[in-house]
Formats: sequence, structure tokens, C-alpha cells
Amino acid sequence: MEYPNRPPHPYLLMVPATITASCTFILLSGTRANVLANGQLNIPQMARAGLGLNILSIVVIVTLLYFIILPFFNITSTHPVLM
Repeated sequence: MEYPNRPPHPYLLMVPATITASCTFILLSGTRANVLANGQLNIPQMARAGLGLNILSIVVIVTLLYFIILPFFNITSTHPVLM
């Protein structure tokens, strides 16, 4: 029996959100302390570069997931029937 108003599959939002949440590039935690202390790099420069990396990673990950990974695992846009 097919339900006409089923919600979308939960993986369509959960998988991209989980992967993009790990891409926090605003303030790089791997930056050495002496680079910041010497004045070679300051916080606004790091935030500006990190924001661009965040936006780029979100676009790339969501595009890959929707067009390659989700079809590979046969996850459709309809909610799975549990019973």
C-alpha cells in the first residue's frame, strides 16, 4: 500500500548534515601558536579564509551525496515503510 503524503527519507537530511558538521574551518585549530603571536596571521584573516572553505565544503559534500552516494546506497526521496 502506497501512502501519497509520506515525508522524505530522513537520511536525505541527516547524512549531509552530519558530514558538513565536521567541516568547521572558521578558526583552524591546527594553527601554531607562534604564527598568531608573531602577528603573521590574525583572527579575521583566518575567519575569512575559513568561511570560504566552509561554504565550498558544504556545496561539494551535498552535491556528492545527492548525486553519487545516496543513489549508490539506493536511498530514495520517500520515507521507508517500516511495516
